[in-house]
Amino acid sequence: MLTYQNIDFTVNSNSLVLEVIDLPAKNRPDNFSGAVGDFDLDIYFNKDSISVNESVSFQVRVSGKGNLNLLSLPSFDLSNDLEVYDPKVLDKITINKSGISGFKSEDYLIVPRYKGVYDVGPINFSFFNPKIHKYVVLESPKKQLFVSSSKFENKNNYTETVYNKNKIDVLNRDI
Repeated sequence: MLTYQNIDFTVNSNSLVLEVIDLPAKNRPDNFSGAVGDFDLDIYFNKDSISVNESVSFQVRVSGKGNLNLLSLPSFDLSNDLEVYDPKVLDKITINKSGISGFKSEDYLIVPRYKGVYDVGPINFSFFNPKIHKYVVLESPKKQLFVSSSKFENKNNYTETVYNKNKIDVLNRDI
C-alpha cells in the first residue's frame, strides 16, 4: 500500500533580469502595426492565368520568429473588376524555449468578372528587429493575374441568347 506525506519547504531560484527596450519613434514606418522579430513576406497566386468567372487563390504569408500571434497581416488593394471573398486565415505558431516561430497567412478567393491583366502589389510589411535595433520594411514583388475570355464565350453568343429568349416566349404563350 502506498502512502503519501506532505512536506513544506521553501525553494529559491536564481534572479531573472529582463532587458526591455522601447520601440523607437524615430524612423517608424507609417504602416508599422506592432510586429517585433525577424520575418519574411511572401505573396502568390496558385495560378497566374485563368478565364473570366473562374476562381484563383491569392495568399499573403508572413513567416519567421517573433510575436506572430499578435501581428496583423498587411492590407492591399485590388481592382473593382475582381470579386474578392473574405480570407481564410491560417497559422502555424510554435512556442518553445528558443521563442515563437512559424507563419500566419490569409488565403483569398478571387473571381475576375472581366478579361484583362490585373496587378497586385507590391505589398509592404514592416516590423522592428530587436537584434539590429531597427525597423525593417519588406516589399513583395508585383504579381500579375492574366484573365482571358470565358471558354463559354463565342461569336454566336448573341444568336443563342435570342434563340433562348424566343423559346421562353413560346413557353409563356403555352402557359
